[in-house]
Amino acid sequence: MRGMPTVKIILLSALFLCTCTTLVLLCPPETGGRKPDYYIARGFDFANGRFVIRKEEAGEAGSGITVTYCGDSTFQGLYRKYGLGHGIPMIRYSAVTGYSRNFLIRTVKNPNGKRKWFFFRDIPCIAGDAYNPVLELLRFIQRNELPPAEVRRMYEGCVRRFWSDGELNAYVRDCIRGGCGGTAKDR
Repeated sequence: MRGMPTVKIILLSALFLCTCTTLVLLCPPETGGRKPDYYIARGFDFANGRFVIRKEEAGEAGSGITVTYCGDSTFQGLYRKYGLGHGIPMIRYSAVTGYSRNFLIRTVKNPNGKRKWFFFRDIPCIAGDAYNPVLELLRFIQRNELPPAEVRRMYEGCVRRFWSDGELNAYVRDCIRGGCGGTAKDR
């Protein structure tokens, strides 16, 4: 009777080892060239001052899109203070990561030659970051005590240029330098 727990432990250990070996053999190492199954994009809604996460399935355009707001942001107080806002969402995504689904165990060889194991966790494949000028403008407004009328004018100037990257970037740079360029009607 005394030897029984030891035998059970040995048998369970052997079973666990066999299961792990089988899983590793069934899930061969995955190397480069993976295609993402879905993308996660992080962004900012300039209309209401909240951060956004978007999950989109790869494949058919517009299929399987989920957009969620990430709670309160530090900018919402700024929006209330200066009376900022816009009725239509104005989302600019600044960080995108692609993921490959992983339901079991996979190992991925990194460019430095080392392998990384993923246990029942999806594998990041591609990542990209982009400059978000509206966040830069909001940080500038936070750091400086500006008159409410000037802040609202800058905000409206950004709203007018929001969908044109070049114009928006140039306008934000001008505002930060103190010019907020444009025509007399923009001022």
